[in-house]
Amino acid sequence: MLEYRHNLLTDQWVIIAAKRDDRPQSFTAPDNSTEIKIDPACPFCLGNEHLTATPVYLFEKDSQWLVRVIPNKFPFLNRTRQNYQQTDNTSYLAEPADGIHEVLIESNKHSDHLAIIDYSHALEIIKALQSRCRDMLTTMGIGHVCIFKNHGRDAGASLVHPHFQIAAASLISPVITARLLHCQQFIKDKGISTYQAVIQEEINADKRIITQDKDFIIFCPYASQYPYEVCILPMTEIADFSLLTKELTEKLTANIQTILKKLYRGLNNPPYNIIIDTVPNCHNPAITQGFRFMVRICPRITPVGGYETATSTYVNTTSPEAATDFFQSI
Repeated sequence: MLEYRHNLLTDQWVIIAAKRDDRPQSFTAPDNSTEIKIDPACPFCLGNEHLTATPVYLFEKDSQWLVRVIPNKFPFLNRTRQNYQQTDNTSYLAEPADGIHEVLIESNKHSDHLAIIDYSHALEIIKALQSRCRDMLTTMGIGHVCIFKNHGRDAGASLVHPHFQIAAASLISPVITARLLHCQQFIKDKGISTYQAVIQEEINADKRIITQDKDFIIFCPYASQYPYEVCILPMTEIADFSLLTKELTEKLTANIQTILKKLYRGLNNPPYNIIIDTVPNCHNPAITQGFRFMVRICPRITPVGGYETATSTYVNTTSPEAATDFFQSI
């Protein structure tokens, strides 16, 4: 099957080019025999705390830290606006990369994995992300908080030790702005948000839903950018990930772990990105009307090639319908 598909949430197109040889059976079970608990050279391991900055968030259990959040040693955002001077007076535009960039270290063990750690441990990771997100959104000058995880070299990770990154930028990305404006126009035209429309379409089609309850729908998006991509959306209009209730935070954590366990077992612990998309801090409720936070889990088992780079149109070689069958079979 070769088919262009439109992503209603992002207003972007993808190509679904399913191949019969792209089957989960070609992956083997993960081998944990070589995993190590402590790497003496790793700055995130227990005992190497002196190699990192003072934590801004700390969760401890049994007299040891379990989750730490620290300033990123190699940030792509920092609070430099006051000292910024543009060196050129040309047609090119430049702004200081003003913001906050932190690292959440998920465990004091080098080879822990969010898919297989205890649920109570995973819950503390999600709660820590929420706490830092809340603090950043109330910081002067912050427009948007991006929470993401790069697992594996092919997904952009530079360190093996499990960690999330939290990037709070003064500039709201044009991609996010375009998505908000697209949603507002859709509400004007159709009377419902793009998020509600996607949920209705998925329920009606009943081809791509992995699981659903009164609080969350978990599905492989109709226009998935990546093979085996999964989206977790709240069933009700909840915009801010950091303000979830205790019950919803617990359910979200369980849902994330469920999908990661399926990837871990079924695709041999593939590289992946997790993106938690939460409402920007634009101080204009009209612009964010209808917005819902969402979690995207994007395995990176095929490389991004020249066509994607040239056109920004992704080619996905595994249909979301086949991916849903895979998740339901694990």
